[in-house]
Amino acid sequence: MGTTLTDVLNIMLINGFRELPVVSGESLVGLVTERDLRGALGRGVGDGDMDHLDEVGLDEAVDRVMTRDVLAVLPETDVREALRLLLEHRFGSLPVVDEAFRPVGIFSGTDVLGWTLEHLELNPAAARA
Repeated sequence: MGTTLTDVLNIMLINGFRELPVVSGESLVGLVTERDLRGALGRGVGDGDMDHLDEVGLDEAVDRVMTRDVLAVLPETDVREALRLLLEHRFGSLPVVDEAFRPVGIFSGTDVLGWTLEHLELNPAAARA
Protein backbone atom coordinates (compact mmCIF):
# COMPACT_ATOMS: atom_id res chain seq x y z
CA MET A 1 0.00 0.00 0.00
CA GLY A 2 2.82 2.41 0.78
CA THR A 3 0.71 5.01 2.58
CA THR A 4 2.13 6.04 5.96
CA LEU A 5 0.43 7.34 9.06
CA THR A 6 1.95 10.74 8.25
CA ASP A 7 0.11 10.70 4.92
CA VAL A 8 -3.15 9.72 6.62
CA LEU A 9 -2.85 12.35 9.36
CA ASN A 10 -2.13 15.07 6.81
CA ILE A 11 -5.17 14.15 4.73
CA MET A 12 -7.40 13.92 7.79
CA LEU A 13 -6.24 17.18 9.38
CA ILE A 14 -6.27 19.24 6.18
CA ASN A 15 -9.72 18.03 5.12
CA GLY A 16 -11.38 17.56 8.51
CA PHE A 17 -11.97 13.84 7.92
CA ARG A 18 -12.42 11.43 10.82
CA GLU A 19 -11.94 8.30 8.76
CA LEU A 20 -10.44 7.28 5.45
CA PRO A 21 -10.99 4.22 3.29
CA VAL A 22 -7.90 2.16 2.51
CA VAL A 23 -7.85 0.61 -0.95
CA SER A 24 -5.69 -1.88 -2.78
CA GLY A 25 -6.12 -1.41 -6.50
CA GLU A 26 -9.68 -0.17 -6.52
CA SER A 27 -11.12 -2.39 -3.77
CA LEU A 28 -11.72 -1.42 -0.17
CA VAL A 29 -9.40 -3.39 2.13
CA GLY A 30 -9.73 -1.38 5.32
CA LEU A 31 -10.72 1.78 7.08
CA VAL A 32 -8.49 3.98 9.22
CA THR A 33 -10.22 6.11 11.82
CA GLU A 34 -9.18 8.66 14.42
CA ARG A 35 -9.75 5.90 16.97
CA ASP A 36 -7.29 3.62 15.14
CA LEU A 37 -4.71 6.41 15.06
CA ARG A 38 -5.18 7.27 18.72
CA GLY A 39 -4.64 3.63 19.61
CA ALA A 40 -1.42 3.52 17.60
CA LEU A 41 -0.02 6.98 18.30
CA GLY A 42 -1.65 8.29 21.46
CA ARG A 43 -3.50 11.42 22.47
CA GLY A 44 -3.71 14.51 20.32
CA VAL A 45 -4.60 12.72 17.11
CA GLY A 46 -7.36 14.58 15.35
CA ASP A 47 -7.01 17.81 17.33
CA GLY A 48 -3.89 19.08 15.59
CA ASP A 49 -1.63 18.62 18.64
CA MET A 50 0.98 16.32 17.14
CA ASP A 51 4.14 17.72 18.81
CA HIS A 52 4.42 14.71 21.12
CA LEU A 53 4.13 12.02 18.44
CA ASP A 54 7.11 9.76 17.79
CA GLU A 55 8.34 10.31 14.22
CA VAL A 56 9.22 6.62 13.89
CA GLY A 57 5.57 5.74 14.56
CA LEU A 58 4.43 8.15 11.89
CA ASP A 59 6.46 6.24 9.32
CA GLU A 60 4.40 3.09 9.95
CA ALA A 61 2.31 1.81 7.05
CA VAL A 62 -1.39 2.50 7.40
CA ASP A 63 -2.20 -1.19 6.97
CA ARG A 64 -0.55 -1.84 10.36
CA VAL A 65 -3.24 0.14 12.23
CA MET A 66 -6.28 0.12 9.94
CA THR A 67 -9.45 -1.78 10.68
CA ARG A 68 -9.72 -4.81 8.39
CA ASP A 69 -12.80 -6.79 7.40
CA VAL A 70 -14.75 -3.57 7.15
CA LEU A 71 -18.51 -3.63 7.34
CA ALA A 72 -19.79 -1.61 4.39
CA VAL A 73 -23.10 -0.80 2.72
CA LEU A 74 -24.20 -0.47 -0.89
CA PRO A 75 -25.61 2.80 -2.28
CA GLU A 76 -29.08 1.25 -2.39
CA THR A 77 -28.98 0.14 1.27
CA ASP A 78 -32.01 1.41 3.14
CA VAL A 79 -31.06 4.33 5.39
CA ARG A 80 -32.78 2.64 8.34
CA GLU A 81 -30.55 -0.43 7.90
CA ALA A 82 -27.43 1.75 7.73
CA LEU A 83 -28.55 3.52 10.91
CA ARG A 84 -29.13 0.18 12.65
CA LEU A 85 -25.60 -0.88 11.72
CA LEU A 86 -24.11 2.39 13.03
CA LEU A 87 -25.93 1.99 16.33
CA GLU A 88 -25.45 -1.77 16.72
CA HIS A 89 -21.71 -1.63 16.12
CA ARG A 90 -21.19 1.82 17.66
CA PHE A 91 -19.57 3.08 14.46
CA GLY A 92 -19.25 6.73 13.52
CA SER A 93 -19.48 5.88 9.83
CA LEU A 94 -19.84 3.16 7.23
CA PRO A 95 -18.06 3.00 3.89
CA VAL A 96 -20.37 2.88 0.90
CA VAL A 97 -19.12 0.52 -1.80
CA ASP A 98 -20.29 -0.71 -5.18
CA GLU A 99 -20.82 -4.37 -6.11
CA ALA A 100 -17.05 -4.79 -6.72
CA PHE A 101 -16.31 -3.42 -3.20
CA ARG A 102 -14.91 -0.18 -4.63
CA PRO A 103 -15.53 2.77 -2.30
CA VAL A 104 -18.02 5.32 -3.57
CA GLY A 105 -18.62 7.27 -0.36
CA ILE A 106 -18.92 7.25 3.41
CA PHE A 107 -22.20 7.33 5.36
CA SER A 108 -21.58 9.10 8.66
CA GLY A 109 -23.41 10.05 11.81
CA THR A 110 -22.92 13.68 10.79
CA ASP A 111 -24.81 12.94 7.55
CA VAL A 112 -27.67 11.58 9.62
CA LEU A 113 -27.77 14.64 11.87
CA GLY A 114 -27.81 16.96 8.85
CA TRP A 115 -30.60 14.99 7.19
CA THR A 116 -32.61 14.95 10.43
CA LEU A 117 -32.28 18.69 10.95
CA GLU A 118 -33.29 19.39 7.35
CA HIS A 119 -36.41 17.23 7.72
CA LEU A 120 -37.34 18.72 11.07
CA GLU A 121 -37.09 22.20 9.59
CA LEU A 122 -39.42 21.12 6.78
CA ASN A 123 -41.85 19.65 9.31
CA PRO A 124 -41.54 21.68 12.55
CA ALA A 125 -44.43 19.80 14.19
CA ALA A 126 -42.30 16.63 14.15
CA ALA A 127 -39.71 18.34 16.37
CA ARG A 128 -42.24 18.79 19.20
CA ALA A 129 -42.65 15.13 20.05
